[in-house]
Amino acid sequence: MMKTKKKLYRRSSANYDVVMMDFSLEYGAAFGYGKIVGGSRTICGQIFNYMGTTAKNPNDMDYNESDEYYFENLGYGEQYNMELMNAAEMSDDTYLIQAIINDTTGVKYYRDSDTTSITTPTFSIINDTMLISFQIKHPKTAFNYGYDYLSRGEGVCFTDSVLVYSYYVKDNSIKANSPVVASRAFRTSNFTAKIKLDSIFFKEGDSLLFKIKTKDKGIIPEYELFPSGGYYKLVFDTLIAGVNDKRTNSVYSYKLEQNYPNPFNPSTTISYQMPKSSKVSLKIYNMLGQEVATLVNAYMEAGAHSVTFNAGKLASGVYLYKLDAGSFSLSRKMILAK
Repeated sequence: MMKTKKKLYRRSSANYDVVMMDFSLEYGAAFGYGKIVGGSRTICGQIFNYMGTTAKNPNDMDYNESDEYYFENLGYGEQYNMELMNAAEMSDDTYLIQAIINDTTGVKYYRDSDTTSITTPTFSIINDTMLISFQIKHPKTAFNYGYDYLSRGEGVCFTDSVLVYSYYVKDNSIKANSPVVASRAFRTSNFTAKIKLDSIFFKEGDSLLFKIKTKDKGIIPEYELFPSGGYYKLVFDTLIAGVNDKRTNSVYSYKLEQNYPNPFNPSTTISYQMPKSSKVSLKIYNMLGQEVATLVNAYMEAGAHSVTFNAGKLASGVYLYKLDAGSFSLSRKMILAK
């Protein structure tokens, strides 16, 4: 599958070239301390052919076996199977989280399917401040819990930042608050946002609506909104400890979300919301202003909506999607990377 006459070299510290891989060899052929292997693996939902070596270095007592792979159109990866001090065998796999590759065939974008999740927020009031607490979970988050964590650091939290958007609803009046950056407790995925309460807008029967937006640490960051449609809703009620936690799908403004995922290949989801029913048009345009697809052209009910766009027949590049709903009109850019 990948057989060629090419060889892969690495320049050593002694300033001479070392053959790292000989792609002309047959599977099973001896190479270095081991042998040539090959096949295919699924990475980020796509199948890649590879050739590589599996080997055991008799001069290195720290590990039993190391595998090195060269994936077609992707690059290099390795795996170590360790056995330290007669301890139980461990497997320390490195895997691809996200990659952007630009070659003669165009721009390719790869990302695994892991996504962010959130626990149900909890609430408390201290003096005139509302504390909103929750956990942001991601499979790539990994904290150090060993005895030496102080020297090794806390580990990795794959969540880069969390913003909380909120506003008050009192009778027919709406007051927006400035976005609040949630703080994270050390070596945990526990976040807390502090919102200073307005004594005029947050009295008996009034509501505080909020939405949580997360950003991860990907090469191209991914953003998530919680809840995905509508808002969390708090109702001030002095008869039940001050706050009644509710979920609402009420929508108080027009909004066109950034498509997800972005970049994408070949499908992505576009979400939008509208406070009242109206005729809706959602269209896709190329950078020349030419219409390439119509996703929505119908009368839609008020609320949150989403639609999937499949660009399987389009070329890689930047596209615009435009929403027209009543008097509201907004467009955003998205990247198709095949």
